[in-house]
Amino acid sequence: CAPPTPFLLILVPSAPPHLERRLAIRDTWGGHWPASGSPSTRTIFVLGSPSSSSAQRRLLAESRQHGDIL
Repeated sequence: CAPPTPFLLILVPSAPPHLERRLAIRDTWGGHWPASGSPSTRTIFVLGSPSSSSAQRRLLAESRQHGDIL
């Protein structure tokens, strides 16, 4: 079953090294907890380019795990 089209899209600016901040947002207000029958929301993190190839690999892994990085 495909996820519903979001009613509200929340774009959150972030920097590649701020993993802990993104996790805190995911665990609190940025999490996806719609009540039955309520419009859906979607939180997306907008990041700049990472400074190294190792940072790029970490971001790719995070993106695969959470699916919320642009």
